[in-house]
Order: sequence, then C-alpha cells, then structure tokens
Amino acid sequence: MKLVEPPQPPTHVVQFYGKHVLSLVRNVAYFLSDGLEYGSAALAITTNSHKTGILSELGQLGIPAADLERNGLLAFLNADETLPKILIDNHPDSDRFDALVGATARQVLSASADGSVRIYGEMAGLLWAQANFSGAMRLEQLGNQLLKEPGYKIFCSYAVDIFGEQFRHDSLTGPLCAHTHVTPTEYGIDLDAAVFNTAADALNVEPSALRNAVQRYRRPEVADMSAAEAAILWLREQQPERAEAIVENIRRDLALT
Repeated sequence: MKLVEPPQPPTHVVQFYGKHVLSLVRNVAYFLSDGLEYGSAALAITTNSHKTGILSELGQLGIPAADLERNGLLAFLNADETLPKILIDNHPDSDRFDALVGATARQVLSASADGSVRIYGEMAGLLWAQANFSGAMRLEQLGNQLLKEPGYKIFCSYAVDIFGEQFRHDSLTGPLCAHTHVTPTEYGIDLDAAVFNTAADALNVEPSALRNAVQRYRRPEVADMSAAEAAILWLREQQPERAEAIVENIRRDLALT
C-alpha cells in the first residue's frame, strides 16, 4: 500500500518505549523545549518518576522549567492522580477530561506568546498497561478533539517494546491509527541498518529489496514511523512463522536481551 501523500504534519505523536525510559524522557524534553523556546506553552501529564527525568533533560537543554512554571507557561499534572478523576465506570468522560485536562491546557495556552501549546500525556498508556484498551482509545479520541483547536500538539507514550510480541498491527491497531507519527526509541546504534541487515540475511534477500517490500506495504491509516519499526510490523504480518526468531536474532545482535 502507498504512503499517504502528502504526509500529515506531526500533530499527535506517540513513542513505544518499552523499558527505555531515558529515550522517552529525552524525546519528551525535546518535544516540549522545541515549543517553549519559541513562545509556546507546555503541559505534561506524567508519572512522578518520568517527571523527574523530563525536568533533568529540560535543564540539560537550558530550559528554566521552574521560571516557566511560575510564569504559567509550563504545567505538570500527575498522571496517576489525574486519571481516576476523569473516569466514570473505568472509562474517560469527556466533561471531566475537559474540566481538568482541557482547562489546564487552555490556562497555559493563554500565557503563550504564539498561541500554541504542546501536551505530553501518559494516561492512555497507563490505561493500555491495565488492559483497558477501549478506555485508552477513548482518551486518544478526546486528545484528537483537542487537536481540532489551532495551536495544539500532543505527544503520547506507551510502555510497549518494539521487539516485544505486542508490537504488531493486530495488537496495536488503535494506538497506531490514533496518531500521526511514531517517535522512534533511541538504542544508541543505527537501528534501521541493524534491523534490515539481520532480517534480510534471515530471509535470504537483499536489504534494499526488503526495504522496498516494507515501503510498499505501509498502511495509509497507520502513523508514519521509522523504517525499522515498520519492518518489524511487516515481519510479524508477512512472515508470521519466522518473525519471532528473526526479531530475537535482531535483539541478540544488538545486545538488547
């Protein structure tokens, strides 16, 4: 299948980070700082442990988080405490979401210099981890409703390992289709080359031929993503009997086991 032409702007991004928390907090800090440096406001709905990491990374980037919080340009909500406040019968309620998350976003937005706000959120990922899949997707829908307002960008995260068995189209259809782009997790190596070289060798094809096959198969309704992540999804769908052995070889070659 062909890619969407032209590609959508990255207004609602997601990272599947597994256990790679450092990669997550760095990417979140980059996402927030890219807006804050140019007059945008920011809201982060995060667990306490991730908040500590995000603040540390913002500091490394020269972002004066404490000053921005005092000036109303940066706000944090505790994801573990906020999530139950927006649920009714274990399902996100639109009015409660708007009264808490929406109102906080509008508050920091009003302080911005450029009329925009960047939101990082972990609550959908928390629901997903609890196997509350419909609740997670309802929360993503509410996020997409926020994006109908001008100036909003959203970054979500799920503790899903791209090398784990859950990273497949049939398991992650909701999150993959709810977002515009997947932010890649950094492994400190050339992940694309490692994935394609190992997989191509196992399939007895040239890496370039495998890249072409993966590119042709990309689904227009699915978030844009790195070639490596797309290749792993392709393997699990197109080579189901061999996929896990190949992915395990990639893990071993990258010393990720």
